[in-house]
Amino acid sequence: MASGFHWLQTAQLQRNSKDGASNQAALSIQAPAASGFLSYSRQLDFAPQNVRVRNWLKDRDDTFRELDDLREQGWNSPEADIFFETQRDQAGRQTERVVYDHQFMQIGKELRMMGAFDVLDSKSSELSSLNLCMAPGGYTAAILQKYPLGSVSGITLPTEFGGHQMMIPYGSADSRVQVEFMDITMLSREFSDHAIRIPATHPRAANFISQSPFAGKLFDLVVCDGNLVPSFERTGKKASLEPIRLLTAQLVFGMNRIKSGGTFVILLHKADAFDTMQLIKDFCSISESVKLFKPMTAHRKKTSFYMVANGVHSSDSKTQACIAKWRECWTRATFGGADRTGLQPAIPTNAEVDALLDEFGSGLIAMAHDVWKVQAQALKKALDAGFRSPMHRAMQFNAQSSSSGESAPRYTVPGKRATMAASSPGPRPQISPFMTRKENNPFHQNDSQPSKTNGKELLTTPSRLQARPTEKQMEIEKASSWRRPA
Repeated sequence: MASGFHWLQTAQLQRNSKDGASNQAALSIQAPAASGFLSYSRQLDFAPQNVRVRNWLKDRDDTFRELDDLREQGWNSPEADIFFETQRDQAGRQTERVVYDHQFMQIGKELRMMGAFDVLDSKSSELSSLNLCMAPGGYTAAILQKYPLGSVSGITLPTEFGGHQMMIPYGSADSRVQVEFMDITMLSREFSDHAIRIPATHPRAANFISQSPFAGKLFDLVVCDGNLVPSFERTGKKASLEPIRLLTAQLVFGMNRIKSGGTFVILLHKADAFDTMQLIKDFCSISESVKLFKPMTAHRKKTSFYMVANGVHSSDSKTQACIAKWRECWTRATFGGADRTGLQPAIPTNAEVDALLDEFGSGLIAMAHDVWKVQAQALKKALDAGFRSPMHRAMQFNAQSSSSGESAPRYTVPGKRATMAASSPGPRPQISPFMTRKENNPFHQNDSQPSKTNGKELLTTPSRLQARPTEKQMEIEKASSWRRPA
């Protein structure tokens, strides 16, 4: 899921003049050629409003200036292109996805440790939580570990559409966890005016859903972790609308169901993008405190991070205005345009960008400093190694073998993966992150040394998954948060 509501076309852009009239301005900005999601992300960097924000930040913050330089090196690195394309391809394959699902479980633990789920005082409290894009369930597991008597309701994309598998018990297996399997971006009754009719010519007309899950329920905690999956993206000119639809769908659905004073947690990308900056500012105006957090166990090289808003004023007029704005954005991206199949939002003027920077630029630097620092350190390390660490080579080798269709043996990293014989090139076994015994977890056979506990030989957690937030990360409340003045 990308962060921006605004999308740059490389030909002409609709701009708004100071007197409110619209005109067409041709832009000659051309981004480097790329494909798929990488192309979208790079074009987003070249959007004029984001270029203006980025230049403003570089002039005022050394950490961001270093990060921007490292990002540029990454974009110009063929090895980095191969790495991220390979990583994205593997995230969409069921045989590899279990590794990424395990990372979600670790991120959930980090969020719990840094206090993202500290909503109610007592562990015995019956906290109610809404988890949007729930699977594989890492955040749900972390929430229930903190509040064993709590309950979690969730929506997640079905696996047949490319969604992750649920890796925790739910339904009859665990009555505390209730899941609705559907595409949250297709809840037309939830996000648009009921008077709007879905055009029969819309390419996805039959997929819209008139239901309104969990209507009338309010939750203490809302967690939004939606991210586009490779196998479920629209193609062509409308592909850039999907990140907008996914983000706004989560915002509208979640904010309509959060209790006054509740906590809202959401995955975002590119804190230096104009629309992400505007979104953070909006939450600062409707919440008691807002903090930004970047996990240390996974995705350090990526632009993703989490925003945690505490004490959300859900019934405030400002909150309702924000919800109306996000709903309008979803409607435009879904039914806008002459053909009613989606329209790009208008591009903000330079005056609008400058006004946001003057009002909130310094605050963003204070809040996002640690996020940028973590990514800069990870990118520098990867660039110094040429994106050629043993793990990177294994990912690239396996992706090439799979795409060629050959029965090639899997390349494994010594000491990190179980060696698979060349004569048995079948699919890798499905591994649950809850597996700890050595004989049940072939991924971890060579990962670490067994330890003796009560006469039983147990496998310790792999060192690469034992990463804990640094002391600076644990102090994020003090160093990287915004708090409403007393």
